[in-house]
Amino acid sequence: MMVLGIDPGMTTGWVSYDASERQVVRAGQFRGHEHDIPEAAFWDADAIVIERPVAHGATRPQVVECAFVAGHLCGQIGELDVVHELTRREVCKILTDACSLPTEDRVRNDATAWAALKLLHGDGCDQRPRVKGGTIVEEGGCIGMVRSHERAALAVAVAWHLRQKEEAGKG
Repeated sequence: MMVLGIDPGMTTGWVSYDASERQVVRAGQFRGHEHDIPEAAFWDADAIVIERPVAHGATRPQVVECAFVAGHLCGQIGELDVVHELTRREVCKILTDACSLPTEDRVRNDATAWAALKLLHGDGCDQRPRVKGGTIVEEGGCIGMVRSHERAALAVAVAWHLRQKEEAGKG
């Protein structure tokens, strides 16, 4: 199953994640609200998942921008397909439960989400590919190609897939 994960914001990250092979196929990021995810990522996607922004307490300008971008993307993507949504809290809880982390080690931010993703994917998964002269000379780990905002998009994709597996197991 190919899952397109999207982390909207002032810089939006996206990732095509092959859940069956447990690896990132392609990833990217862009600034602003223009629709800059390659169409091929949509064509390949069996599911599209976006992190839905939720303000808790005082709302910062970044949250407002994130909500604007998320709405814009959902409007454009919605014409093509169904968009699934997860909040940041849901992503953190799903990753925490999947890793069987104790309360004090729970997933609570981008750094701990990345640590959980590395735990779930195993040793060497975060190894970056080696590139020489624009050509990949050594393959990286299964999630090693993602950077900053793409990592948050990967967390959304993996969390959604884990939830789907859990719900399928109950039914």
